[in-house]
Amino acid sequence: MTIFSLNNTQEELTAAFCKAHVEMHGTGDHTLTKEMTAIHEAGHGVIYRLIGIAPFAEITQDHDGYWVGYCGQERGKRMVAKNVIEYMAADIITSMSGYTAEKELTSQYCLSSSGSDKAKAQTATLLLAKFNQLNPNYVFAACQTATDDLINEHSNAVIRLACKLEKEEYLSPDAVCETLRVTPRFSGHVELGTHILKYYVHPTTNNGG
Repeated sequence: MTIFSLNNTQEELTAAFCKAHVEMHGTGDHTLTKEMTAIHEAGHGVIYRLIGIAPFAEITQDHDGYWVGYCGQERGKRMVAKNVIEYMAADIITSMSGYTAEKELTSQYCLSSSGSDKAKAQTATLLLAKFNQLNPNYVFAACQTATDDLINEHSNAVIRLACKLEKEEYLSPDAVCETLRVTPRFSGHVELGTHILKYYVHPTTNNGG
């Protein structure tokens, strides 16, 4: 398991993840495919839909011929959170959801996107752990378990969206929602974050332990 430190920069965390991944799976170049990118973005789409956001999704080829994607609200459109800790917990889950979908549905990662997403989650985990006076490795593992649970629970929705996105390459918010057929469970980032903190990060406290 990666050892976190407040001295690590996001670039260092990305490099550490990529190095560990290459040691385990090879270069990962074969995973830079249209299908894998669609699955990654579909994972993000499920989490956004669960918190009531209707995201758009797109995948395109970059100048090197690799597939890249985006799923979420319009770029630059981001809510200001008053409940910072809860929002941070939810943001970790949304960051984890793309590579988690790849891992759970294909047992592989796409290095081009998963490294940066995982580093973003690790960086936020360091702050969340500091706020809660907990070991960051424990907090990261708890959030990863929560993300695994949500993605596996909605694996059919991930597959539906990935297949449609792979074929059409761009899906409007309405098309994403129609394809996912996922009913929002949380009223937004803060409610999701509250759920994660209560049932995954602090479960013994809430069970009287």
